[in-house]
Amino acid sequence: MKGAEFRPRASFTVPPQLLLDPRETGRTSTARSAPTRLPHAVREFGHLPDFDLWRPGDALLFSSTRPGLMQRRIVRAQRRLGYAPEHARWHHAGIYLGDRYVCEAVPGGVRYRPVVEFVPDYLIRAKRGRELDGEQAFRVAMRAVMRLSKPYSHWRAIRAWLGSWNSGGSSPLDYRVRGHAVVCSQLFHDAYMEATGRTLVDRVDTTMLPAELSACEGLEDVPSAWSPLP
Repeated sequence: MKGAEFRPRASFTVPPQLLLDPRETGRTSTARSAPTRLPHAVREFGHLPDFDLWRPGDALLFSSTRPGLMQRRIVRAQRRLGYAPEHARWHHAGIYLGDRYVCEAVPGGVRYRPVVEFVPDYLIRAKRGRELDGEQAFRVAMRAVMRLSKPYSHWRAIRAWLGSWNSGGSSPLDYRVRGHAVVCSQLFHDAYMEATGRTLVDRVDTTMLPAELSACEGLEDVPSAWSPLP
């Protein structure tokens, strides 16, 4: 609903999240197959996500185990907006396309790349629309692919959040994405809206944040597990 009042998420009673943590590889499963060519760091780590548990159209959230300056700023800005640390830690998002690929918005535009490039340096969490069947979820993935090479506005969004906060604005979320530029988490929400005709939140005139995707009740956690390499 346009113009709805911003209500920060409470920072307590956050349910446990199902995620892949490279520091905890005790929960494993056996996948049907693994890529034959993998980065050396992945080979040394010895595990991959069990991709058989995910399906096209799932939202993938990422949190670096060694965040850089901009990643730390994103997390800090989301915490200052009232999101619980468990939600604010997710500073990047993408859409799973199947076949071990994720579609994401990064500096330079929207692109796709192998999920294995996030292993083993990121926590990974998969979420799925509660009301989506397989066909609708696939349409979400296709809508994301249709945005390939669209310009990316993440850095501009972060500067706007921080500037709005420092200037005493009502909320850093007052920032609107101009034109056709997209932010990583906004990419998922726009694709979801186009594929389903529904929104995940009641604010359609503000930028979707990774923390909002984490906290969104319209998405449920997808069970995930590490798969040891053969």
